Amino acid sequence: MIKKKQLESFLQQVPDFDGKPNWNLEQHMTPPSFASEIIQLILNEESLENLVCADFGCGTGMLTAGLLCCNVAHVFAYEFDENVAQDTLQTLQEMHDGAFDLIITNIKHHKFPSQKVDLILMNPPFGTKEANIDTVFLLQAFQHANGNVYSIHKSSTRQYLEKLAIENKRTFKVLKEFEFPLPKKFSKYHKKDLAFTQVDFIKFGYVKQQEEKQDIQLN
Repeated sequence: MIKKKQLESFLQQVPDFDGKPNWNLEQHMTPPSFASEIIQLILNEESLENLVCADFGCGTGMLTAGLLCCNVAHVFAYEFDENVAQDTLQTLQEMHDGAFDLIITNIKHHKFPSQKVDLILMNPPFGTKEANIDTVFLLQAFQHANGNVYSIHKSSTRQYLEKLAIENKRTFKVLKEFEFPLPKKFSKYHKKDLAFTQVDFIKFGYVKQQEEKQDIQLN
């Protein structure tokens, strides 16, 4: 298993958004230290080896790069911003030779293939600009994953998200609460050089549905 410091050092190669991030899309890069820690939290829960994974709203590719370091079989990375996606594609190709696809699409309207992935890791928009967009990402993830969904959300939405998980036959576990940094470039959020918002890193566990029919053995 890759060590946290090794992973963090590797992820420091991922560049931030080029130019001014799109505030409407809530584009803020997941810091390398944060990404490496949440991946370690996942590895404490389960092995990632040979899993087919997805990253919704991959942005700079930080989480996708982290997954590729964990011997996953494949990562499907989804991004809405075409310019960002092109930069991320180049970054990932230069950083790692692991198998991945980068799909430019709007998660809200994307029609996923019938074959589902084993695990989804994502840092979706918090819903500050577009209300309930975090819920949209989660519902799409629940439909597309035949396994656990790991996601970052504002701590203030914890009670709502736990109810959403139950409604969608998912378990709910806050693996850790963090202070997520938001740089000054998000001037509409705050005026400080660096401010923080409380976030939860959540595991939405997959519950296998028992088959209604059982095999009947004849004696």
